[in-house]
Amino acid sequence: MGVVPFLRVVLFGVPIEVRADFVLTMAAIGLVSHGSPGSVLGWVALALIAVLAHEAGHAIALQALGDQPTITLHGGGGETRGGDHGVNRQVVVSAAGPAVGLAIGLALTALARLVPPEIAESQVLNDAILLTVGLSLLNLLPLGGLDGNVILNGLVFVATGRTAGALGWIIGVLAFLAVVIGALVLGRLDIAAFVVVIVLFNVIRITSAIGSPMVLMDLGRTEEALTLAKKTMRDDPTNREALVAYGIALLELTRWEEAKAFYDGVLERMPGDSRALAGRSVARRELGRLDEAASDVAALMALPAVGMYDVGAQFVGLFNDHQYERGLELIRSELDRPGLSRSDASHLRGLEAALEVVAGYPEEALRHADVLITSGPNMVAGHETAALALAQLGRFDESVMRAERALAQAPDHSELLEAAAIAERLSGRPDAALQLLLRAAPARPHLPRARAELSACLTQLGRHAEAAAELDSLPDQAADDPYVLYARACILSVAGRTAEATDLVGQAAGRVPALGWMARVDPLLRRPGRADA
Repeated sequence: MGVVPFLRVVLFGVPIEVRADFVLTMAAIGLVSHGSPGSVLGWVALALIAVLAHEAGHAIALQALGDQPTITLHGGGGETRGGDHGVNRQVVVSAAGPAVGLAIGLALTALARLVPPEIAESQVLNDAILLTVGLSLLNLLPLGGLDGNVILNGLVFVATGRTAGALGWIIGVLAFLAVVIGALVLGRLDIAAFVVVIVLFNVIRITSAIGSPMVLMDLGRTEEALTLAKKTMRDDPTNREALVAYGIALLELTRWEEAKAFYDGVLERMPGDSRALAGRSVARRELGRLDEAASDVAALMALPAVGMYDVGAQFVGLFNDHQYERGLELIRSELDRPGLSRSDASHLRGLEAALEVVAGYPEEALRHADVLITSGPNMVAGHETAALALAQLGRFDESVMRAERALAQAPDHSELLEAAAIAERLSGRPDAALQLLLRAAPARPHLPRARAELSACLTQLGRHAEAAAELDSLPDQAADDPYVLYARACILSVAGRTAEATDLVGQAAGRVPALGWMARVDPLLRRPGRADA
């Protein structure tokens, strides 16, 4: 996918960028279908107008919602970016593009019936109808990168509470094959070529990101992400994504000393780098160097947030410092910023939901997670947040279902395994929870939260000595971790020491309000002295 700008303009207040790969792709299609250079130039000009009209439909809908959209034309057609306006409105925004294209195409078809035959049968008019009607119908296929995917998933989600998933892809692939085969049977190589190029470009554009270290991280493939990031940094020491992924992978694998040393090195080369400060604050906190961690967070928050890189870093710093309300203020102020792109808005919504679920706002977290999932049904983070929020609300079966749905995409994702285990344990199925936790544990051997949940599960199974041993295996600095305090409260509760258990839960919930919600539905704490759930 090319990223070279061919043309930049602003029309009716909407920034428009035409990339070189758009021109090259359309020229190649025109060459296949027309042959002569003159005809190719005309085809490219018509394609530019038709795709721009389609994207204008999206832009008009976004402007009607008070948004400030941007349009990019690339080798796969076009993309209009705007804010996140919820499931119902996103369906309308997605449908507006094909609607405008179909309206123009139908108007041209009607015009063809009124003009002389030599005009009606001209190549220019036929191409214009093909590009407007054809592009609109093509975009309605439920395939990744196309409007039909968003529309189908949105409608199914509104009706059933879940996305179309694999069924949508099957429908899209069958429709795609039917169109291509039909075009070839009719001898329309131009239509077949147009459909194949546009669809394949968009599908490849969506799926090729799997080679990114950050995408591997999202799928729970942390060791692979670490290896890829290390290789990338060796080839390009200044690659920012690789630097970020490498540090996060070390933190995810609880390799605190390595992470601290890595971030120390980054900060020597790039003093004041926000991501490095955030990462080092996490490593220092886990190593018990709390004053140094606090110093990093203070330095981080003193930096101006000039983009998603810095906002994400400040989010990490505040999240790990348990400053959830301040984190929500940061994220929501960014969401209110004019001109926010759709991808940035989606990312911020994910961060907002993650904060809400730990800050004790499970209803809001669930609502935002559902929006996130619908706008991108492969959003693992959205399913994880939804699973945790549903568990806090006592909707355990739904919580397990959400976590399992995400685990189908990322079967080795430690946090997803833990989210499913929490729901299983709270619903009275500690045996099932234990199996999930044992799968998650090896990837994060020194994480207090993971050990604490394993301890609570063992407590519920009546294996009290093992539960205490899990907590005792943690370093001294983890003794005051809120999740560890909660797990100790569970041990005290089943031992009948209710007042002490209540005090520890209060301390834990004071720092992580989500633990207060969990205590309301936890069989170990709702019924002191009972460990059988």
